[in-house]
Amino acid sequence: AVDGKRAVPILFAFHGFLVDSKDLMAAYSQLDKLAEKEGFVLVFPNGQDKSWKLIPALAKNDFAFFDKLLAHLSSKYNLDKNRVYLCGMSNGAYFSHLLASHRSDVVAAIGCHSGGLGLVAAREPKVKHKYGVFIVHGEDDSIVKVE
Repeated sequence: AVDGKRAVPILFAFHGFLVDSKDLMAAYSQLDKLAEKEGFVLVFPNGQDKSWKLIPALAKNDFAFFDKLLAHLSSKYNLDKNRVYLCGMSNGAYFSHLLASHRSDVVAAIGCHSGGLGLVAAREPKVKHKYGVFIVHGEDDSIVKVE
């Protein structure tokens, strides 16, 4: 449980394309149970039109949304600023890669499921700080191929 006495990590869990973050992501990931057990703040943000933009110039509003949401939650909870994590599935995984590459001074690590580097792979990201990356992707994925 988060009691406010000690600084705790925060995890942003980004949904896939056209997925409802509030209901489906919680049921799919079971992260709410883990957050309660381990004592961290968990956020299931909803992207505009149930998607995350994957081109940096188009993702500026999504980046700003993340910045404002993190600032708001930092004012409500005692967050460990060195333990800001992102995870996502599919479209949310691609967005986690993109967001982390643009907010490497804030993000400690990301975990991605069924979503690759996208446009982050097209260029050498000029990140301010290194961050950890964990990727899980099944070879039988018929929507987002491992290749």
